[in-house]
Amino acid sequence: MFTNLLSRNSAPRFTAPFRTNPRRNNSRRAPVLHSLEPRTLFSVAWNTSDTYQLPAGGSSNVAIGVITSNPQGDLFAAGRATDSAGTIHVIVREQVAGAGTWTTIFDTTAVKEVTGITFDTQGRLFLSAYSTTASSSTGVIFMRDPSGNFTPIDQSLNTVYTGITADSSGNVLASARTYVITQNKNGSSSTAQFWTVRKWSPLTNQFTTVDSFKPSSGNPEVHSIAAFGNTIYAVGQATLVAGSPANWVVRRSTDDGASWATVDSFVYDSSAGASLIGSLAFAITADNAGHISVVGQGISSVITGYKGKTPQYAKGADHWLVRQSASGNPGTWTTIDDYTPTAGVAWDVSSLNLNAIAVDSAGHAYVAGNYNAGSGAATHYAIRTNATGSWTNLEDSTTFATGALLIDPTNTLYAGGASKDPATSTYTWLVRSTSLSAPLTAQAASSFASVSKLSPPVTHKHVEKHHH
Repeated sequence: MFTNLLSRNSAPRFTAPFRTNPRRNNSRRAPVLHSLEPRTLFSVAWNTSDTYQLPAGGSSNVAIGVITSNPQGDLFAAGRATDSAGTIHVIVREQVAGAGTWTTIFDTTAVKEVTGITFDTQGRLFLSAYSTTASSSTGVIFMRDPSGNFTPIDQSLNTVYTGITADSSGNVLASARTYVITQNKNGSSSTAQFWTVRKWSPLTNQFTTVDSFKPSSGNPEVHSIAAFGNTIYAVGQATLVAGSPANWVVRRSTDDGASWATVDSFVYDSSAGASLIGSLAFAITADNAGHISVVGQGISSVITGYKGKTPQYAKGADHWLVRQSASGNPGTWTTIDDYTPTAGVAWDVSSLNLNAIAVDSAGHAYVAGNYNAGSGAATHYAIRTNATGSWTNLEDSTTFATGALLIDPTNTLYAGGASKDPATSTYTWLVRSTSLSAPLTAQAASSFASVSKLSPPVTHKHVEKHHH
């Protein structure tokens, strides 16, 4: 009943977008075993499922942000790529179950980013996307009709759709950042930002707002949404107390979106020296036993000394975090992974982004993210797992950028993103797969490059979103 998502789903019913540096786009991330730079890696036999370049001129700035499947076992990957003229394309590619190849089923320049794909109880595909300009943003929801055409069923100004999911009653729900602009008497304007969830019913064929969350302080940001039956979760970040670091926030509706409550509100470091960036939840999934897992980021501070009895603080590190609950209820959430891949480097110098989470049939989690130690430093793309009994890196690569994850019913892991050509620093759309049925075998970190080498192309599923 429960599957892997993040990538904010399908059998996962949700899939999440590849993230950029939160300190550069005002989007923050988020979270015990505390681990400093564990570099043990594992031998993984990756197969190439799909590679793709835009026709006539190739593509750059490739980012797969969504990987999912429908009940028939067809695979879908969605992302973006920039053509040789500098135009951004949003692309959806499909591999029909049993087929050996992927085909492009949607290629549009009308939007600039895709954030999710889901399927309703009738098997219809819905896609969330958005476009932004210097002065406005427009959120768009597409539905694929029986003829294969993608038709906008919602276009909302001052909206950034961040994810989409479907419940077991046939309704579709989308998460969004929405903006209310007020014109002041002096001719200026002010903008209020809201954490918003909208619901589409096949009975009304339109979207209505079912959650509009805005604490008294700051600008809340919802980053993904997932439905498990008719229970809906949305995750993100909000400043709940003025002057305090922002909280990692998980909100839940147990009545199909009619009412909402915050079930997890978490700050990694609430000390006076902590950054106001605080903590951020990014993506969510559930295992077959109903355990809910959320991945995100936290920021720490360090005490450098005292003036009298007053501690003096300095900026601390980025923390890659996973939090989990057996029920999703308030007070039941605990941090099960705390990883600092850029230990010793202050959070405002380094970069850390969490992109996706998936869970296998045994309840083991797989998390994808990227990090670097500062300007000019190489960007590393890591996949972490607790499948070996403790949290460690399945992969840590500067060549294969993973932005989305999916685990199918056969326990095959799909990683979607891009591969980098070191000679030209260009990226190719890439979906890889590997079977999780065999035990993982540890291998020396010094030979980790061989872990990432791809086998010859095979037919299989697609996976994630990637960026560069």
